[in-house]
Formats: sequence, structure tokens, C-alpha cells
Amino acid sequence: MHNRSHHHAFTLVELVLVMLVIAVVAAMVVPSLNNTARGRRMGDTASQIVALARLARTQAVTEGKTYRLNIDPNGGSYWLSVRDSDVFQILGNWSYSVPDGLRVECNLQPQQDGLYVEFKQTGRSDPATIFVRDDNGSSLQVVSESATELFHVAE
Repeated sequence: MHNRSHHHAFTLVELVLVMLVIAVVAAMVVPSLNNTARGRRMGDTASQIVALARLARTQAVTEGKTYRLNIDPNGGSYWLSVRDSDVFQILGNWSYSVPDGLRVECNLQPQQDGLYVEFKQTGRSDPATIFVRDDNGSSLQVVSESATELFHVAE
């Protein structure tokens, strides 16, 4: 009697089927990963706006100067400025662009020198709602409903 040893291996058909299953699963997962990244960028942008608003309030009270959180929806940017004498100076370290696929809008009335939330030396600020939106219609709101309320991301 001959002892034949049998080698167990995968056939080419089995390998192709496994690769096909992996490709189908990957095709289903990748779009949701893209949406997760977009949602994360939207949340990061909203958090950054909240942080700038709180910094502006703190600096206005500490320095006794008026600060502004400026918003340019068309240019896709937002930044801080401070009143120095009778002129507002842009603070270069506190200027940001909105990430691709997102836009920033607000309910503020346009002034002759742009859209902005003003933070006074008293700790009061203009009430406002700032929207961070993506191309799919999702949005987050950064809100302060009264002159004394801190800005926060609304749920």
C-alpha cells in the first residue's frame, strides 16, 4: 500500500470568491468612512468657532478692548480682530479657512464692515447663530441666544 499524503489547499475559484466578498464589503464601508470624516471636520470647525468666541470674550474682558469674531461666508473664512484705537486689527494667528466641502453661514445682519459677532469689555456679546454646513445638507449650529450666554454647539 502506498501512503499518499493529501495536501489541502485553496482552489483558484475559492480564492476569487473570497476576494469578491472582500471587495463587496469594502465598497459598502468606504462611503460611510468618507461621511464620518466629513462629519468630524464639521464638528472640528464648530468647536474651533466656539473656542474663538470664548477667546474673544475672555480677551475683551481681560484687555478692556472690543473684539470681533468675523465671518466671511463667501470667502469661507473666519477670524478674530481687536479694536486698536478706532480701527479693528486682524489678529493673524487667529484666522482660519473652512475645510473643503463645508461652508459657514450665520443669522447676523451685514454691517458696512462685514459680518461679525462683537464682544464687549463687559463680557457681553451679540447673540448669534452660526451654521457649519456640508454639501449633503447636514449642519451644526454654534449658538449664543443672549448677550450673556457663552457660545456653544447646539444639539
